[in-house]
Amino acid sequence: QHFWEYFSGATLNSRWTTNDYQGTATFSMNDEVDCGFNITGGGASLNSSSINFNDKRQYAHNGSVCIVTYRRQQAQNVNEVGMYNSRTGTALNDSMMAREGDAFTYKSLFTRNASADTTTASDVPIDINWTNYKMETNGTNVRMWINGVLKVTTTSTMPTAKMQPVVLGLTAYNTSGTFDLSIKYMECYNT
Repeated sequence: QHFWEYFSGATLNSRWTTNDYQGTATFSMNDEVDCGFNITGGGASLNSSSINFNDKRQYAHNGSVCIVTYRRQQAQNVNEVGMYNSRTGTALNDSMMAREGDAFTYKSLFTRNASADTTTASDVPIDINWTNYKMETNGTNVRMWINGVLKVTTTSTMPTAKMQPVVLGLTAYNTSGTFDLSIKYMECYNT
């Protein structure tokens, strides 16, 4: 129940499952030094693709941590990286995730229970740089650190069911652009 992934080597570790929810993405290891794994897709509004643990939900909604280092490769997309229970339609049920995208001004924490969601902004502007996030849920609140500094604490729409790791790319609303993200580290564990 404690894993870490450096997203290195020739192929993605077999613990991950790739998913195209809408549209088709390319999933590949980045051939540059220390640039991890890429998900590239899009071409229509709301096209989305992810990697996850194929519904192996090992992490407690009321006591777990997720640490990720990733970046958006371009400005016109939305990325959500962290943990969730499942996906129904476009809803990521029971989630705590770092969220960036062209529809937002600041890097944000996305939380969702089974029926509603909340995006809580930090004071860190969005960009396309490598960023380290640490998210923790403890049953009382969900907190997010950005590059080692606590930036968000929320009690809104906290997850209520076990979660699995997820890395999601999404074409922005009302655009025919693409999404392109890279991830080079992820760690999740129960507390």
